[in-house]
Amino acid sequence: MVIGLMLAGIAFFLARESKDLLIGESACEADRSKILTAVHSIPEVSECMELLTMHISPEEILVNINVHFVDGLETDQIEQAIDSIERSIKTAVPAVGRIFIEADTLLRPRRQGGSVGQPGSAATDS
Repeated sequence: MVIGLMLAGIAFFLARESKDLLIGESACEADRSKILTAVHSIPEVSECMELLTMHISPEEILVNINVHFVDGLETDQIEQAIDSIERSIKTAVPAVGRIFIEADTLLRPRRQGGSVGQPGSAATDS
């Protein structure tokens, strides 16, 4: 009887963890905040337009980020800034395994409310 209850408890725990991973659980708010702080620490980044995070395993986080770089940067400067963003994020949140960065233009229509991590922001994690 005791063994059956232990097995049922373990099965419930594993099912709950698997469900969260299967539906694409996002990173916790503390990790998202660290990621945004890391991105905003790069001088070439003018703003972060969107941040999406997802656990792809219990120990690894996928980050998709949409940033606008300051005007006037050359291609090699943008490449260096992207490398700096990746290093900064992985230092701030070691669980981040993969990072996809999209360089955005301010000409594209924005979501109402401004950039991610700013007061009044409408861009949210999905």
